[in-house]
Amino acid sequence: MKKILLFMAAIAMASCSDDTPPNPTDDVTVVLPSRIVTTKPDGTQLTATYTYSGNRITTATYSNGTSESYSYIDQYLTEKRIYQNGGLVEKDVFLYDANGFAGRVKNYYNLANPSANYSVRSLYTYSGTTVSVTELKGDENSQTAPYRTLTLTMATNGNIVKYDDGTTVINYSYDYFNNPFKNLYAYGIMILSDYKGGANNITGTQTTTGGASVTTFTSYTYNMDYPVTATTSTADGSQTVMQYTY
Repeated sequence: MKKILLFMAAIAMASCSDDTPPNPTDDVTVVLPSRIVTTKPDGTQLTATYTYSGNRITTATYSNGTSESYSYIDQYLTEKRIYQNGGLVEKDVFLYDANGFAGRVKNYYNLANPSANYSVRSLYTYSGTTVSVTELKGDENSQTAPYRTLTLTMATNGNIVKYDDGTTVINYSYDYFNNPFKNLYAYGIMILSDYKGGANNITGTQTTTGGASVTTFTSYTYNMDYPVTATTSTADGSQTVMQYTY
């Protein structure tokens, strides 16, 4: 088994060189959110609606005009596309090698000024509970210019507990209940790609930049070990509330 399995197998979503990637759960009912409504501190709401094929996410549609689509080849998540009012603004291409998930290329599209388009290739190296990421910048065809490096510190159950890019450090704490997307196919790949998340729910976030720290706290109500509401509070007392429908 390869070291990548320390993180990915913890949430049952990854492969290694001597194992076949797991089949998607097409014939088994699994717990996944169908809708999430986020109420912001000013009272405005954002509704996200999700569709699946088994436990593979296929689309996410948001009430602000944003949508996402996901593509697979055989048993691999290969691509995520983000649209704004129908225009493609981002395309993520997921990369694999003989050991499993190796990185991704994130392509950004400026619809108003295509000459400002750019791409970032992220390459992952695994060692113990640390994931090192090297980012290279360029255009959609080639990314070779050094951009930045960062590290992710993982718990053994797959939770990302620390992000550090040399300028900003983010520490995360978690509860012991199931993340709403825990049963999602390739979820381990998605959290590594996003540099955030895990099998459980984030209860605290401490972001430190230039010696100054900002902390947020999130409390939950649960049903059958999954959250049905999440309330995130900031130091100034403002709150963001998320409501989950499964």
